[in-house]
Amino acid sequence: DTVNCKCIRERITGVECEWVQYKGSDIRNGVIINLHGGGYTLSTHIKLYAQSELLSKITGMAVLCVNYAKSPEYPLPKCVDELVQIYQYVKDVKRVDCSNIFLCGGSAGGGLILLFLQKIATMNITQPCAVWMDAPWTDLSFFNGATKGSKKRNMDLDKVCGGGWLYECGQMAVGNLDADRKKINNFDVKDAKFSPLYGEFDGGLCPMY
Repeated sequence: DTVNCKCIRERITGVECEWVQYKGSDIRNGVIINLHGGGYTLSTHIKLYAQSELLSKITGMAVLCVNYAKSPEYPLPKCVDELVQIYQYVKDVKRVDCSNIFLCGGSAGGGLILLFLQKIATMNITQPCAVWMDAPWTDLSFFNGATKGSKKRNMDLDKVCGGGWLYECGQMAVGNLDADRKKINNFDVKDAKFSPLYGEFDGGLCPMY
């Protein structure tokens, strides 16, 4: 809705971002940081425009879409560090209280949120009010246990996550494969700094939905 919704670009700590605000919304009502999916290798914050407009319209809050760094050029934890800096910018520069900051994201965006929460817990940074995640990517090892259960049954049926594409995304995300899919490192994808499933969930993380 180009009449009732405005998008304002801002580079925050070197990261391309965009504020999406529906008519009547205000940053004083709170901020939703919105993170796209794409296997840490694909997509952009532009994909979030329609969803962000709706979120701003319903909540009266400003929505911040983040075009975080992608692998293989910038492997994890680069985007986690970026998100920490952006969160601190919203909190300290925009002066939005943590109780009015929310995060949402799907797939890799959801995994990024979990890595972010675990990271700021170790830094003694106040957690956001809450987060919402749609099918967060919690385990980049992907093929672990693929010989049984629903993963095996659905492997050949899933045109997006089936086969080797998601496996390669995980390997690129941690820096094991380059853009030509050549092996350059042998990092453990189950390391907690890559796969939040193996990280700490008992350290006072905020509510998750």
